[in-house]
Amino acid sequence: MKQSNWKRILVSSSLIMVSASSLAWANPVFDGSRSLVCSLTEVVGCTESRDCMEGPARDFELPALVTIDVDKKQLKSAFETGKENVSSINTMQVSKGHLILQGVENGVGWEMAVNGKNGQMRASGVSNELSFLVFGSCTSL
Repeated sequence: MKQSNWKRILVSSSLIMVSASSLAWANPVFDGSRSLVCSLTEVVGCTESRDCMEGPARDFELPALVTIDVDKKQLKSAFETGKENVSSINTMQVSKGHLILQGVENGVGWEMAVNGKNGQMRASGVSNELSFLVFGSCTSL
């Protein structure tokens, strides 16, 4: 699979997480009532031919940060090149202590779960060409 396809599929999900420990904000909230900023720490992606790769976000040409705008129901990311991406969040709800986000963009169905206690994030995305897992953490704004 061409690297540009990896980038498009992964960026569509806009699942970039900021380490909560590096952002020393008091009383973070992960219940969907406040916007979040997040950082990606690890990505695992597999193609339809079952070839898999893993590594940090920069290996997948992903932006360093993503903002979850709860009021507009959008994931917003900015790249070092100056390019910005905005993805719609189709579903946002709290279930069993996790903020769950779901969406579809460019043929990719994606889901993100943010732990309501500590901001740890897990996400997945699936298309006919690629499946991926994303690990990271978030903090509230």
